[in-house]
Amino acid sequence: MAKGFGANIESQVQSMRARMQFGRVDGVEFFETTMRLTQLNLSLQGIGPESDPELFRHFPVAAIAVLESHFKTTVASIINAGSPYLERGLALAKDRLKSSVDVVPLLHRKTVTIGEVVAHVIPFNSVSSLETAFCTLFDADIKTLIADARDPHLLRRDRESVANLLVASVDDLWRDLALAFDRRHILAHEAATKFELSFNDAKAAVDSCASFVNALDAVMWSTIWKDLPLTQYEMNVEAWSLCKAERKALAEAIWTALAVATENGERSRFRKLHAEWKAFSKRWLAWEEEPFVMGAIRPMIVAGSWERVLRARREAIQDWLNLMLPAQTLVD
Repeated sequence: MAKGFGANIESQVQSMRARMQFGRVDGVEFFETTMRLTQLNLSLQGIGPESDPELFRHFPVAAIAVLESHFKTTVASIINAGSPYLERGLALAKDRLKSSVDVVPLLHRKTVTIGEVVAHVIPFNSVSSLETAFCTLFDADIKTLIADARDPHLLRRDRESVANLLVASVDDLWRDLALAFDRRHILAHEAATKFELSFNDAKAAVDSCASFVNALDAVMWSTIWKDLPLTQYEMNVEAWSLCKAERKALAEAIWTALAVATENGERSRFRKLHAEWKAFSKRWLAWEEEPFVMGAIRPMIVAGSWERVLRARREAIQDWLNLMLPAQTLVD
């Protein structure tokens, strides 16, 4: 392995993150991907089929670039989900990760994840790259998974009977993707002055990438993310569950702190300060939540805000307890 391999991965992954509008959060990459593909489609429709053919040459290159970005983030997300995906991911990259010398420091610094490392080194240059990676990671035929993909929102609502297949013909999709890869390779690496591309060719490249990404997202929700909240109701419930857990943890820390404050003759002062914190937090969060007073997303916003505030308060109390009881193991 060449010297500086790990440093190159770190730099390139961080640069890719910096160019993302929303950073790296599972599920958000899908939104950024669809946003880019939608913009490409709007741009293509804007110039129209009678436009300068030179403009059409841009779209296969851009569409496959978006697909590559989505490929890397999806592979990373799958591997970072843990066993058995981690082991499959390592097997996928075993011929490209021959030494741990450059990789281990990155993982120790937590600047990149093992999933990002694998996603960075495995090839992406054809439909076979998609097949190899996802067949290995899912331990299933990706074409079959894509062919069976249905709207995850409808499936979560037990409306499977009306959840139509997202891909009408997986063979047609694979053909269009293969053409998009081939055209992208030609246009990105050759002058190809005799190579002609039509409006429909450009549209097929964008549409095939969008169809694959949409179906792959559905596959993720039926496998890797099947236990994660998807609908707004599920996200609201999950947010309040996390908030309640944090409130319980804070209560335990407060009981410990009260005991210590009582021993030090500071019980009344501690209670007064905590009451002031609570009053201020309520006023602050009420102001913070004002823009979301209407809409189904408000419960999630409120719960998330309270969880953040409660966690900060618990950590502050534990820091104080660390000063008062440095030799004792404190509440986690």
